[in-house]
Amino acid sequence: MKIPSLLLLGGLLGLGACASRIQTFEYPNGQENHLATLPTYCWAEGKEQETMESLAPTSAHHRDYGEAVRASVNEALESKGYRPATACQSADFLIDYRIGTHEEVAATDVSGEDPLHDYGVKWTLGKQADVHYEGLAQPLEIPITVQHGTLHIAAFSREGKLFWHSSAEKVLSERDTDKAKLKMMRRAARKVIADFPEKK
Repeated sequence: MKIPSLLLLGGLLGLGACASRIQTFEYPNGQENHLATLPTYCWAEGKEQETMESLAPTSAHHRDYGEAVRASVNEALESKGYRPATACQSADFLIDYRIGTHEEVAATDVSGEDPLHDYGVKWTLGKQADVHYEGLAQPLEIPITVQHGTLHIAAFSREGKLFWHSSAEKVLSERDTDKAKLKMMRRAARKVIADFPEKK
């Protein structure tokens, strides 16, 4: 096996070890203490969802995982002292989520006769089976991409004022079953909402 391929394999194995981890990200804006004084919430609907759409423009609601996300968030908010409003018009704040995916280059594999050097001699075969020397050429680089899944959750006013926003990200695996993906989404929702301020 070529040395770059060994290095690539080692890098991808390390990436696989990280794939089971869910990373969370907070976006503090100074409104967390105010949010903690608001007792009731409602899930954003219709035009009120524009705030969430602006925070995660490449993400969306998900038909298969939306119910699991909402259930996990509702359970966590209740444990923190919040309650769903009896009517959305009277809710003290709105909450919403978005799920998305994006690809990233994790490594680059280099193909060539001599992978230890940046450049190699390039020859081509002509129409008359004659060989032409074309000098030095950069080896072909093949990008290795990985897919990341993201979950955004935010709380905001009916007028669109942002109170709180946090997200989670995880490297996805093609081997994950639908059951495993659903379990992962619940875990991600719980990890994100764990940062939500406790009600005062």
